[in-house]
Amino acid sequence: MSSSAPTWSDHHPTPPSFVDALGTPEARWLPVLERLPEWSPPAGGGNVVVVSPHPDDETLGVGGLLAALLARRWSVCVVAVTDGEAAYGRQGPLTAQRLAERRRGEQEEALQRLGGGRGARRISVVRLGMPDGGVEALREDLSAALAGRLVGADWCLAPLAWDGHPDHQASGAAARDACRDRVPLASYPIWAWHWAGPGDSRIPWERARTVALPADVMESKAAAIAEFRTQVESIGPDLADGPVLPQRVVDHFLRDIEVVFT
Repeated sequence: MSSSAPTWSDHHPTPPSFVDALGTPEARWLPVLERLPEWSPPAGGGNVVVVSPHPDDETLGVGGLLAALLARRWSVCVVAVTDGEAAYGRQGPLTAQRLAERRRGEQEEALQRLGGGRGARRISVVRLGMPDGGVEALREDLSAALAGRLVGADWCLAPLAWDGHPDHQASGAAARDACRDRVPLASYPIWAWHWAGPGDSRIPWERARTVALPADVMESKAAAIAEFRTQVESIGPDLADGPVLPQRVVDHFLRDIEVVFT
């Protein structure tokens, strides 16, 4: 996840009307989400490719689903599109190189938390090293890279192509193009929980499904999110030094359900 303000493109042409500067409170979402149809992850094992624009997006959006798949003997390949080096801008308290290094390590630790025990052996990470904030310019390259990774895959998870952040939108669109007529795709929201609101007609609710997270999976996901210290904690003395993910944002991802759009 990155703290850049939503940038709108052809993927989602209508700018959002924010509920307030802090986004939509989690308490307003819960009654809506409880009415959505439930969906269970496929049983029997297989291979899933997860597209993550920034280190932490895969854990925030579908960390519980990944933990459930790993427990069902699925193999998970996380395609890390960027290293998230621009989370605090180009002049943050950590150099871009140092922040990228830390975020890669945090992602590795978080995935180990989600995998637990033997499941962690079935997780692999492919790092593309695209520039944080610059994925749109490389969207065709990303689509080609994903097409290669999807050979032999049974399923793909990627951000919504209209999630609001330019890297998320480009990653979602690239995954959509790479998966077309080849691999089933399910999309997960990150920033949509902030700018959208219950009843928002721009959200295709008819495509939304919830995945129930048992208590042990919720515990693993919460521990995984806590590994992203550069995002959930301040990294310097100034107000602009974070956290990128304050508690009001993290609350969206500590629910006992996750939402995917199929």
